[in-house]
Amino acid sequence: MSHPPVQIQCANPDCLHPDNDLGQVVCKRCQKPLLYRYLWAVNTADIPVDTSVADRYLVVHPQIWLDTQPARQADLPPLIPNSMLPYLHLYSQRLHTPGLYGFCKQAEDAPAITLLDNVPITSTGQLLPNLETVWKNTSPVRQVYWLWQFLQLWLPLKDMEVTNSLLVPDNLYVEGWRVRLRELISDYPDIPDSQVENEAEAPESDSANDSEGNGSPDDSPDDSLEANAEDDLATSDRSSPIATESETLESNSVNDSRRR
Repeated sequence: MSHPPVQIQCANPDCLHPDNDLGQVVCKRCQKPLLYRYLWAVNTADIPVDTSVADRYLVVHPQIWLDTQPARQADLPPLIPNSMLPYLHLYSQRLHTPGLYGFCKQAEDAPAITLLDNVPITSTGQLLPNLETVWKNTSPVRQVYWLWQFLQLWLPLKDMEVTNSLLVPDNLYVEGWRVRLRELISDYPDIPDSQVENEAEAPESDSANDSEGNGSPDDSPDDSLEANAEDDLATSDRSSPIATESETLESNSVNDSRRR
């Protein structure tokens, strides 16, 4: 961390002029509009405003960072942590949910900071109105429409185990007619990524032994769903014309060999 940068880079790939003063609207060199990309930095409330992070990001408000090099790709690890996967899987809900922008390391021995884009932040770097603060002064029709959007989001978020995102008042924002989430909040926040990875790498024999029991109370509902899905897939394969023709050819081949 250091003093804040005083310039912002032009995002035009044919220009990339680095010496534009903060607050400028267009690039000094190419006259193209400058891109002010504001990000939400997760769990960084202790970093003071006007701090420069990694010689790239400027803290303009608590947990709101400005990328002063928007043409440069953000840092991403080869393997995305499990806790960040919901941001990728819920891309189809981007009208309401944030996205994963990248990570930023303050130091080699410090944990990486998660940076989110498509967050409820205005073009000037301010958070949009919080749902709780505007609810009383909103018409009943719009209130119902907001609630309907929450209902539509519940199942996709439940599939990703992040329904807590809808239950934390400070996480709910509105932009006119639509609701927006600041972060995706896990339903199981105390489970570290390392534990999930270890469980995923458990020997297959252990899972096989667990599945051999009949009516065991440890049987997971997900196992039953997976088994049903496999049965459905097998049924659909048998009913397909290609599968039926393959079985007929195989049967004829066996009969011919027996005649010989």
